[in-house]
Amino acid sequence: MPRHAAFAVIAPGDVVLLLEHCYVAPRLWGFPGGMVEPGESLRAAACREALEETGLIVEIGDPVYSFRRDDLELHFFAANVASGRLRLQADEISDARWLHRDEIEALGDRVGPHVLDILDAAGLRSTGPCASGTGEPP
Repeated sequence: MPRHAAFAVIAPGDVVLLLEHCYVAPRLWGFPGGMVEPGESLRAAACREALEETGLIVEIGDPVYSFRRDDLELHFFAANVASGRLRLQADEISDARWLHRDEIEALGDRVGPHVLDILDAAGLRSTGPCASGTGEPP
């Protein structure tokens, strides 16, 4: 029986929130998310994980991408920030940035697997510099 993980693809406008996860080596940039707890829905898990890792309360929308790796099914959902201010979960997240597609591509192999495919599925194909850094979403 497969295990499940759920992730929030928080992409207001033409940027997306990516987190640098410090519990994996090498450190990789990816979406907020994690393992689904027993009895928890995929959407509820994506919402909970986003809050734990970022301090942001998000509204979970439609599924945008899924894939399976061994006995783990990973599910990615469109998400919007409802409220909160970016605050990182220090034991898991070392950095967070609002990034344009070009900036994500420039991270090269520091981006987790499937991130660009997920962005394609979510419709984030924009270009240009981002000056918003680690603060509020633009």
